[in-house]
Amino acid sequence: MKPFTDLSYGAQVKRLKLLASQALLKYDLGEVQIVRLGHGENTTFRVEVTSLVHRCRRSSWSLAR
Repeated sequence: MKPFTDLSYGAQVKRLKLLASQALLKYDLGEVQIVRLGHGENTTFRVEVTSLVHRCRRSSWSLAR
């Protein structure tokens, strides 16, 4: 495997997205979409989960499937 620092910008993002998708498997979120928000010194992804609904209430919050 090629060292991370030797990869092109696109190849770095691809490798990090793969790592993120593997890590998300541990959370049992169902189907997710990983969207890159930025890549530089840090890389940020937004994770969109279609199988969960976030319900926000004044005194508490809960997740429902």
